[in-house]
Amino acid sequence: MTSGALLLAKIKAVVLDEADQLLGEGFYADTAWLLQQLPKRRQVLAFSATYTPELLADLEPLMRRPQKVRGGGVH
Repeated sequence: MTSGALLLAKIKAVVLDEADQLLGEGFYADTAWLLQQLPKRRQVLAFSATYTPELLADLEPLMRRPQKVRGGGVH
């Protein structure tokens, strides 16, 4: 990305699979930086088997109007 080989301007969606790992120790800054390089109008989907209050707090600033879907409904 920093060399310009990967064009980011047309990316419309990003999937963070295993979000708890991507936002855990050592990866939060890199993940946040990556998302900041993308267009402002993008969809971010974050998946994890374990959603702790800390993970939800870490995700909040990385998304616009986040919706939480848990076991059968939107919260």
